[in-house]
Amino acid sequence: SGLGGSIGRKCWRPVAHMTWRFLLLACHVLLPVLQTDAGFCCYYSPTDSACDCGSKASSSNYCHSDSTCSGCGGDWCYSDDDGGDDAAGGSDDGGAALDDDAVIAYLDEAQRFISDGNLNQGWAFSWDEKTAGVNLLMYILTNDEDLTWSTKMGYYFDAWFGLSESSDEGFSYILEWGPNRYSANSALLAAVFAKYNCGGDCASHEHALWAASQIDYMLGSNDASKSFVIGYGDDYPNRPHHRAASSSPGAPYESGDSFSYVCDDTNDLPHTLRGALVGGAEKSTDYVDDCNDYIQNEVAIDYNSGFTGALAGLVELFCADDCASMEHDYASVLGMSYEFYEAQRSGTLDSSTSRVAWRGDSFLDDGSDNGVDLVGGWFDAGDHVKFGMPLAKTVSTLSLGLIEFEAGYTTAGELENALDGLKWATDWILKAHVSDDEIYVQVGDGGDDHSYWGPPELAMDYFVYGDSSDDSMLSRPSYAVTPDDHGTDVVADYAAALAAASIVFSSTTAVDVYGAAYSAELLEHAKQLYDVAKSEADTSKRQVYSDSVPAAPFYTSSGYYDELAWAACWLAYAEKVSNSASSPTPLPTTVSPSVSHQPTNDPTSASPTEAPVVSPTSDDTYEPTLSESDDDDDFSVADTNPFDVPAFYVNPSYQRSLNSSIELAGAGSIRDTLESMRHVPSAYWIDVKAKL
Repeated sequence: SGLGGSIGRKCWRPVAHMTWRFLLLACHVLLPVLQTDAGFCCYYSPTDSACDCGSKASSSNYCHSDSTCSGCGGDWCYSDDDGGDDAAGGSDDGGAALDDDAVIAYLDEAQRFISDGNLNQGWAFSWDEKTAGVNLLMYILTNDEDLTWSTKMGYYFDAWFGLSESSDEGFSYILEWGPNRYSANSALLAAVFAKYNCGGDCASHEHALWAASQIDYMLGSNDASKSFVIGYGDDYPNRPHHRAASSSPGAPYESGDSFSYVCDDTNDLPHTLRGALVGGAEKSTDYVDDCNDYIQNEVAIDYNSGFTGALAGLVELFCADDCASMEHDYASVLGMSYEFYEAQRSGTLDSSTSRVAWRGDSFLDDGSDNGVDLVGGWFDAGDHVKFGMPLAKTVSTLSLGLIEFEAGYTTAGELENALDGLKWATDWILKAHVSDDEIYVQVGDGGDDHSYWGPPELAMDYFVYGDSSDDSMLSRPSYAVTPDDHGTDVVADYAAALAAASIVFSSTTAVDVYGAAYSAELLEHAKQLYDVAKSEADTSKRQVYSDSVPAAPFYTSSGYYDELAWAACWLAYAEKVSNSASSPTPLPTTVSPSVSHQPTNDPTSASPTEAPVVSPTSDDTYEPTLSESDDDDDFSVADTNPFDVPAFYVNPSYQRSLNSSIELAGAGSIRDTLESMRHVPSAYWIDVKAKL
């Protein structure tokens, strides 16, 4: 039903998607025949049955060829030889090599979870919805030979671009609760997608421009000239919904000290929560800066995660060596975002290195009610609960930004702060994995915690660990998922977080600081947690963690297949990196940032040399546009298409692959069928409304 069906804003009929999937199914039926006749057996088999690849019979879902796999029509195309092309149009280091058995196995399992969970394009990218992130990782890790993953990403971005086009301010608003968070998360995905497709001119790529437009809106390029990032710009929020920032006098505190707090819509808080992204509103002019507003003025660790990665991406794609000369100083805000994560730290803090002077040690006996050490980690939002699922999603999302945009972090001078911040969270997840039968996923009870408004440093004057028998005291229990109380989703999320972080900590800079053993430890725990999450022989025992621990109504999980696929993808990525000197880059690009282009909050703006790919016309349809760099013999724009609307952008790689298949077909009905597919759009730029 698409994005609208999920959120009740629109209801789009899936006719176009069904038509496109039918044609892809035709490819699955036809192309294997052609490839077998030509001596190939390298297509994806949708069943568990063995696939005869000549001398390479395989019980895997993936077939392999002794020859190069050009012409394959399947989802994956693996070569026996790392030195050869892994797919038509691919690179020597793209995709997974046959020798990487673990990579293949994880990709196989990811595909199974995607199929079992009926995961399509996803409506957003958030703590409870990883489908779009799964599709992006599959796109990066595979050769995407039949455009399965780019098609899904195309539908996803079409929906988000459509939201910005329908907004007077160019902002993609989707839900009342944390709209800035959702848009920033999608901006990160768009920036990564641009990196893999920009062909060296990333500052002009449409996905990068849209990502910049969303982040710029949050930094003050809006009708109210309002920054939604605390501490940045001339007019920013001063009254976030945050207990520690609203309490005075500030650290150092000692047990028994008195405190006061300010929380209203008039007085600024005593402490500046620098770098925090507030939830925001549908329109900048509707926003109200009120500490009591836990919707518009909420802050949370997952709110900043995609935002932080997107900032690093914009530094890398747009800034070159100087962000200060641009409309918004992305590098400066990137550093501020990690100050927010410092303000969210629980446990023993180092006052000599902390950039948040008003915070001190807190909750130094977390986990003691169950005889375990759960000290550390991040507070979730403006409260003092540690919720495992959004914390894990924050780690994996921050890791995505660090992996794909390490150069942006280096340019901003924030790589060491980012590594230190990430390790604060991964250390806590390692603690939480006491054993495969005891995995802690929450510290604190949301109801009791929210009854206390004060600094975390003095909270234990009012709380007891475990369940309180004293009505005058509040409870701070710790909760684990066990073989009797499952949490498939959160355990998979932990696995994804540690696998992603293991890649981050395998970098040269991280190894120099923390040693190679730390990355290996993270990956080993990730594998163990993943095995726990997927290992239930009786799948009926799988369940969401909010059915086992009292995370609801604060974080009520909707399912677990996206988390299982998310974990499998990150483990495939981590295995690939651990088995090679470089990360998988099936579509390598040389990023050449340009400081001449100044991104704005207009998603249709472009550099002087390129018109935007999507451009609304007066009759609500789209005309195809070409950049000079795309104007080559392999590029074509369909003059007709099955939807009877103006022409669509057709990906040149798709055309080359189709041409190869037509040549293999020779003459006859098969060739005619393939020829008829020439006008099918590749779905990079299909707007659903225009399409229907």
